[in-house]
Amino acid sequence: MVDHVKPEPKFELIGSDGLFSGLRHLRYGTGHDDPTPFTLTLTPQYVAREVKKAPRSRSLGFKDTRSETPRSLRP
Repeated sequence: MVDHVKPEPKFELIGSDGLFSGLRHLRYGTGHDDPTPFTLTLTPQYVAREVKKAPRSRSLGFKDTRSETPRSLRP
């Protein structure tokens, strides 16, 4: 048996950021003080494919009013 071999590090989720574009950044490391954490980036398309659902639309609910006549110009 070899005594000088270190056990493999255990990684844990140490942070998560969501972006307006729908991307999700998951930061993993051996702890919050890890000097070299790594980031896993998930896209909405990847998540939808894995859970076998269509990606959600990121509609903000804005109405297209370009074709409407402004009230001040209506008779």
